Amino acid sequence: MVREWERRDWGGEETDIWWWCTSDAQAHVGTAPVYAQMEDELTAICGPTVYVWLRTELDRRSSASVVLPHPTVRRT
Repeated sequence: MVREWERRDWGGEETDIWWWCTSDAQAHVGTAPVYAQMEDELTAICGPTVYVWLRTELDRRSSASVVLPHPTVRRT
């Protein structure tokens, strides 16, 4: 399963991490999808076979749909 990361995924409150809030409009301004930008990390986590399947499926869904802006982006 691939999902939004949460602080608990990185060891909890005592772990220093680079953190961002997905409810902030700045979290939704990238020029490429996160799954494409983080190909190396996702491949390391789930392996190349699963990553290729994931990217193929997400690319297919993306090309066949209209992506609405995240609610925080629409509010600004």
